[in-house]
Amino acid sequence: MKIDVKQVLRESADVYKSHFRHLIGASLIASLYSLLLESMSLYAMFKEYPALLAIFALTIVALLIVALFILPKNTMAIIVLINSFFTEKQLTYRESYRRTKGKYWVMAESLVPMTLLMILPVFAFRFVNLNSLSVSLFNAIYSAVISSIFYPIWPMIALETKSYQYLGKASKLIKGNFPAAFVLTLITTTLLTALRAVAAYFLNSYPIGLLISKIVYVIAYFFMFSFLNIVLVIVYRQLPKQNQTEE
Repeated sequence: MKIDVKQVLRESADVYKSHFRHLIGASLIASLYSLLLESMSLYAMFKEYPALLAIFALTIVALLIVALFILPKNTMAIIVLINSFFTEKQLTYRESYRRTKGKYWVMAESLVPMTLLMILPVFAFRFVNLNSLSVSLFNAIYSAVISSIFYPIWPMIALETKSYQYLGKASKLIKGNFPAAFVLTLITTTLLTALRAVAAYFLNSYPIGLLISKIVYVIAYFFMFSFLNIVLVIVYRQLPKQNQTEE
């Protein structure tokens, strides 16, 4: 079945408007993580105060370790929750989170290789003389390509009862719909990332403007997080599936 990008976006917008209040909790958790990442750039404020810098660094590291365990389950939980909007019984966020039990390491096994693929350009650009904006934009596009190749990976892990060979299955499932997946990734993920990179590049010498741009990014991510996962679920439900899902 061919994925109609416009139809998916329209349906996603309708679901988003109808169920926004049910998605606030998961979106807030995700946006707090985004805020944490953005706050890492504030380390320069503590350069002249080694003790405060050490405390700041340890706090950030501790929060990142906690996020490493919470965020993947939060993403799987919101996918389970969104999927329940299309079934007879709508779940709560707590019920959805419980249904992610036992899937964390399955997720890690599948997504670690995918993440390693995404960061390859980071090492390649060490030997290329390009400005930071060009590198950031290239990384955003490259990540969109990799994400599109394995587009249904998150819904597959969150919703399917069988758990093996997700990367291979995801690439086969989206085969024939890669262009649509790529466009949807550009719209729901890459565009916001690219705008963030552009703002960081041009406002780097203006601390207040840079701070405002980071706040705007976090707020935008709060709203986009739910929407992009709705898009993922709708696309996944339109693809032919061989595995039983948890309805």
